[in-house]
Amino acid sequence: MRARRRIALAAVALLAALTTGCSAPFDPAAWTLEPIPYTPRGMKATDVSYAQAALAPDGSGGFWGVSSTTWLHVGAEAETLAHVNVAVDSPGSQPALLAPLSATELLTADRNALTRGHSPLGVLETGDMSWREVPSVLDDDGIASITGIAADGRDVLVGLLRPAARGTTGPLALEVVRIGLDDGSRALLHTETISVASAEQGRFAATTATGVLSDGTVLLTTPNGLSLLAADGSVLDRIPSDEPVPLLAIGPDDQILWWGHPAGSAGTPSHPPAAFQVRGGSAEARTSIETASKCADGRRLQFMSAAGGLLRETARLPFLCGARAAIWTGSSWVVSIGGEGDGVLVRVTPPKKAG
Repeated sequence: MRARRRIALAAVALLAALTTGCSAPFDPAAWTLEPIPYTPRGMKATDVSYAQAALAPDGSGGFWGVSSTTWLHVGAEAETLAHVNVAVDSPGSQPALLAPLSATELLTADRNALTRGHSPLGVLETGDMSWREVPSVLDDDGIASITGIAADGRDVLVGLLRPAARGTTGPLALEVVRIGLDDGSRALLHTETISVASAEQGRFAATTATGVLSDGTVLLTTPNGLSLLAADGSVLDRIPSDEPVPLLAIGPDDQILWWGHPAGSAGTPSHPPAAFQVRGGSAEARTSIETASKCADGRRLQFMSAAGGLLRETARLPFLCGARAAIWTGSSWVVSIGGEGDGVLVRVTPPKKAG
C-alpha cells in the first residue's frame, strides 16, 4: 500500500487542477471519453492512480471498483462515496470479480482455487460491508477456480475451471453452473475445453465473463471466443477469438460491449472505426488514455448484437484497447484502463446524434 500512496501523492503533485483539457469544439457525433476524478481517503481529488481490476454499477448511476483490498465507490455525480482498505484476512476481502445483485448487494469472488469445503464466492452487503458465503459452488471434493460470475435475478452464473486431469496444467475444463441463492439449487449449464496452461500455483490462468440478455439467453466470452447460449446452455452462435483475457459488458437495449480478437474472418463484416474525442482531465490522465488507445495488435472494443440468435458486430471502437474492466451505469459506460501508476477510470458516452 506504500507504493500506492506514493503514486497517488505524485499524481496529486502533478495535478494542479482537473482542467477542461480539450480545446477542440465538441462533436455530438463522436464518442466522448472523460477521465473520472475521485478523492482517495485523506487526500485531494485525482484522476490518475492505480487501475480498478473489477467494476460493478451501484444501481444509482454510480459504481463500485476494486483493486486488491482497496474498495472505491463513486456516485453518479463523480463524488467519492467510499474509499476503504479492508483486512486481507477477512472473508471476501480480495475479490477479483464483482457483479451487481441488488441496490445494496454485490456478488464477489476471487480467483483462488476452491474445494467443496470452502467457497470464495459470496454476497457483500454494501451498507455495512458484511459478507456471507454462497455454498453449493462445487458438487464434489475436487478443485476448481472461479473465473467469472454474473447475476440473473436471484440466480448466480459461475464459471469454474478445472484441470482436465488431476496434476496437469492444461487443457482446462470450463463449467458454467447456475446456483440459486435462495434455494441452494445447482445446475450445470454449459461445458467446454480451454487450452490454457496454469501460470500460478493454485490458480488456473484463463479468464471468462458471463452476462444474461433480456430474453434469457446467456453470453459467454472465453479465450475460445464469444458465445451465445440458449437458456438450456446449448450454443446458438459463436465468434472464435484468441484473446486470453476477454471483457464483456451489457448495456441498455442488450447492447454488448466486447473486447476480443476475432480469429480470421469470423463474425460479420468490419465497421469503420468510430470517431471519438477526449474531454477534460489532467494531462497525465489524457496521456494514459492515448497510450491505451493504440489498437495496433487487432484487439479492440466492439459492440455486438445478438438479435435473432446471431452474433454480429455493430460498431468498432478504436479506443481503450487496454481495457481491464467495463460496465454500463447511469447513461454512460465506465472503463478501467492502465496499471499501478497510470490507472484511469474513463467515462465513455455514446454520440448524441448519428454521424
